[in-house]
Amino acid sequence: MSDARPDVRLRVVQLQAENIKRIRAVDIIVGEDEPVVVISGRNAQGKSSVLDAIWYALGGKDAAPSKPIREGTSDARISLNLGKLVVTRTFEGERSRLEVRSPDGATYNSPQTLLDSLFGELTFDPLEFARQDRKRQRETLLRVMHVSVDDILERHKTLFDERTAIGREVRAAKILLDEIGQVEGELPEQEISVSGIHDRSTDARLSVRDHEAFVERRDQLLQRQTEINGRVERLRKEIETLLSQQDANAETIAVIETQFRGHVAPDLGALSAELTEAAEVNEKIQQRRSFRAQLARLKEREAAWNDLTTRIQQADAEKEQRLTTAGFPLVGLGLDDDGVTYNGLPFEQLSSAEQLRVSMATAMAANPTLRVIRITDGSLLDSENMEVVRKMASEGDWQVWIERVDDTGKVGLYIEDGQVMADNRA
Repeated sequence: MSDARPDVRLRVVQLQAENIKRIRAVDIIVGEDEPVVVISGRNAQGKSSVLDAIWYALGGKDAAPSKPIREGTSDARISLNLGKLVVTRTFEGERSRLEVRSPDGATYNSPQTLLDSLFGELTFDPLEFARQDRKRQRETLLRVMHVSVDDILERHKTLFDERTAIGREVRAAKILLDEIGQVEGELPEQEISVSGIHDRSTDARLSVRDHEAFVERRDQLLQRQTEINGRVERLRKEIETLLSQQDANAETIAVIETQFRGHVAPDLGALSAELTEAAEVNEKIQQRRSFRAQLARLKEREAAWNDLTTRIQQADAEKEQRLTTAGFPLVGLGLDDDGVTYNGLPFEQLSSAEQLRVSMATAMAANPTLRVIRITDGSLLDSENMEVVRKMASEGDWQVWIERVDDTGKVGLYIEDGQVMADNRA
């Protein structure tokens, strides 16, 4: 027995199957120059069973259905010659047995482990890929290329969302700057202190009040003096007393007049104007300070936005580097954020031939060792698309097994009641 893993490219050289699903017995030999094998027939005659037999032989119990044995029989057998390996799987009741041999007859210790290590997506169908939505197609292509960019996409989304939020802040900052407005002209850096002006204004009001009281007091005394003078004339008897009062009163007047001689009342209007001017200057200083702060915020947010843009570009470049390093299975094939592209166009905008070319290339990349592809809806392929399949298979040294509905018996290997009834291969 051997554990060595053959480093080869495998194709089906011969398929022998007995009692598999609808198959009675088939023995199909495929030539080296036969890139396309068409299995035709009417519905429910065993076409699918022929293609399924290949995958049942290779895929293990998970590939085969619970009852792979033809109805009315007790056992089934598949022998698949892959050139460098011969795989034989037998089914008896609910049990199956697998044997893998080399051409010289040596067997392998862990046959299913060997097959699992050699073969990838055994059931990959190009037409099924074409029917997938954009997201699934993108995931499939990345998977068969053995490339993961999920971490980059998550980082890209995080950076993009953060940049979007900052972008909103930048737009809001610009709108607020326009609302605040730039302040023109020379202004002091610090706001004018209005408390001193208020104190001076208070002192001025007190001075004006004292002045008004002085004037009122003087006027009262003058009036009183006039009355006294009149009474002096009328009341001679009181002259001495009144004269004494007159002298005292005159002295008081003299003191007051001396105290307030040259006194001028402050200009309250000027102080009010000074207060108004200070308030206007302070408002402009506050406006300028707000404008500068908002301008600094805008510059900071714009810098952050630019930084995130750079990081997004770096993430995109890293993603492209990974994809370039991995290598796309077809020249012109690519990926955008949503799906698969070819020559710059989304997959759904491609012609049917281009879609098939992309699907075939992806199917080939899915399993480079077992160079066998199955197409179950071959009836959907017109002559142009059949030529695309044939050409790509031939140029890439692949083998494509195609199932087609046909009741003429003149197409490919014609299956009827689980047997090959006609071989129309040239």
